[in-house]
Amino acid sequence: MRKFRFFIKLRYILYVLAIVIVPCVGNGQNIYELREVPSYGGAVSEVNAINDSSIAVGEAQESNSKWSAFFIKGFTNVKTAAQNADAIRFTCIDNNLFAYGFSDIYPNENLFELRAENSGSFSFYGGGSYTSTAIFGVDKKSVYAVGKVQTSLTGPRIPTRFFGGNALGSAKSFLTLGGFEGEMRSANSPGVFVGWSNTASGAVHATLWTSGLTLDLASSNSSSTAYNINDAGRIVGVVDDRAVYWADQNSTPTSMGSIGGTSSVALYQNDMGEAVGYEQ
Repeated sequence: MRKFRFFIKLRYILYVLAIVIVPCVGNGQNIYELREVPSYGGAVSEVNAINDSSIAVGEAQESNSKWSAFFIKGFTNVKTAAQNADAIRFTCIDNNLFAYGFSDIYPNENLFELRAENSGSFSFYGGGSYTSTAIFGVDKKSVYAVGKVQTSLTGPRIPTRFFGGNALGSAKSFLTLGGFEGEMRSANSPGVFVGWSNTASGAVHATLWTSGLTLDLASSNSSSTAYNINDAGRIVGVVDDRAVYWADQNSTPTSMGSIGGTSSVALYQNDMGEAVGYEQ
């Protein structure tokens, strides 16, 4: 099954491999130009996030099936952060030009934090006392970064907030919905975090953490994940293999529609409510 990425505004725009969608103006309306991101010789590339300065980050497969993480500045210049890793990606970028993600560059294929400082000097930060760490989301100024930690590669994933993206001595774990594990996937500027966690029965439910509370966003026993929350409190994600959004933490999920595929996911959004994801 071929996988397509989409950009949601009032309708879907499709693309194969990673692209940057550039807004321009024509006839008084917004028109979106699609620009493909190089795949470095491999079959797949992905753009995972974009900041307010139009700097995007993601990862691309190389001809040897290894991966490279990259960022795109000005929609034209692609800079590679690191190459030839089995698992490496930038998952998020803030407005101060700090990008975060994870990598297996270090021995034993453990996941470690990957941070690009000012989109130029790339640094790797180990997981401190943890065997595995990953950052999946960051707010606009990197006050909060969120992700998961594991004390062993086979241990439970613990939903975790990091200050400024730094897991060295600053990680704080949060409760699940009563189950075994979970992950934080996104943070907004007010300090609200979303992701997923297990219930006591083992079900995977979209989860929101705020003011010390762990809230279940699921309206049924369906499998669900919240992938992103913007500063307005709007949430996007997936319920039972369909892209959805929550208008706020107190609302029920609403379908984003379909273009005929069997499954879809909404992964990221900006403060205008525009979202990106994929349908297949």
